[in-house]
Amino acid sequence: MAFAATSWAFVAPLQTDGQHFYLHTSDRWQIAVANIDLKPRFEPTNPDKVLHSWTVDAEFWLRNVSVEKQSIILGVADDPSHTAHTEVFIDGQRIDTLATDIEFEKAKSDLHRPTMRRFTVAVPHGGRAVVRVRLVVDAKRGENGEYTLSLPTNLLSLLSKKILHSFINITLDARPIGMTSTLSGYTFYDAPENRLSWFALDWSPGIPLQVSWLESWALLTRVAEVEQCPRPWDVVRHVSRSDLKALDALLASHDAQTLRFCSSLPLVLHGYVFSSARVRQQFAEVPLRRYLGKKAREGSIYRENPSFDREDLPHAEHLYWSTLSSAAKKRED
Repeated sequence: MAFAATSWAFVAPLQTDGQHFYLHTSDRWQIAVANIDLKPRFEPTNPDKVLHSWTVDAEFWLRNVSVEKQSIILGVADDPSHTAHTEVFIDGQRIDTLATDIEFEKAKSDLHRPTMRRFTVAVPHGGRAVVRVRLVVDAKRGENGEYTLSLPTNLLSLLSKKILHSFINITLDARPIGMTSTLSGYTFYDAPENRLSWFALDWSPGIPLQVSWLESWALLTRVAEVEQCPRPWDVVRHVSRSDLKALDALLASHDAQTLRFCSSLPLVLHGYVFSSARVRQQFAEVPLRRYLGKKAREGSIYRENPSFDREDLPHAEHLYWSTLSSAAKKRED
C-alpha cells in the first residue's frame, strides 16, 4: 500500500582517519533509555493547514560500559532541507554541531547517509550522558493518498545492540485508516486520540521505524470512485459555491438508495457505530483491497469507534454526508 519515504533522523557513532569520517560500530556504549516523541507541524500563519511533517524530540540515555573514561563522535542524520531546525543537547545544554560528509562503505550501504551533523560526547566510566536531538522529518505521499513516515532507528544498532527501555509516541494529524507499522506487536492506537504509542524492553533496533496510513478524505475519494458515488470534491465544490443547479445535475443519476449508501461512507471510514448490527457486519466484511488493490494490507475499511459521533466528521466530509443524506431524503419523500 505504501511507498517508502526517504529516512532521516537519529544518531550513529562515527570514526575518522584524520581526513574522512565513516560510520562505526561501537561496543563500549549502551542506550539505557530511548524516548522518541513525534508531533505534527502546522502552517504558522494558518493553524488549520497540515504540513505533513513532524517535529521529532528524541532523548537517549547513553551509558559508558567500558572500564575507563570514553569519548565518542556521534552523527545526526537529518534531512538537509530541514537542517536549520536540528538541535542537539547534552545533559540539557545546547551544543554546536558540524556538517560532515560521510564516506560510503559497501558493507554499511543500507545505513549510509551522505552527510551528518557531528558532535562529541565524553562520559566517565560507569557514567551516562543524556543526549537529546530535535529535528524535523517529512512524510511521503503515495499514489493512493497514503502517507509513510520513516525514521532510520536501525542507525542506533551501531551504538547499542539493545535498548533497555524504549518509549515511542507518534501524534497524527488525522485518524489513521489502514495503518501499518514496523513496530511489531507492541503498537497501540490510542483511540479516540489520533496517536500511536509503543513500549518495549530490550529492543533491538535492527530495522527502520516506519508507519503508513491513509487519511479519511483520500480513502473516501477512492471508495466513492470504486462505488460509483458522486465525487466528494465535486459535491463540496458545488455546495461551497451554493451552485444548486450544478449539484442537482451531479446527483440526478443517483437514486435514493445509492445516495443513502454513499452518504454513509464518511461515517464508515471513521468507525461510526451504526444502530443496525447487520449493517455493521456488512461494512466490516468489506476489505481494503477492494479499493487499494493487492498491495493493501489485509483488513476491513470499517472498525468500530464507539466515541465517534457524526458531528466529529471533518468539515468537508460532513458536507458530503449531510448533502447526500438530504438529497436521499427528498427522493424518499
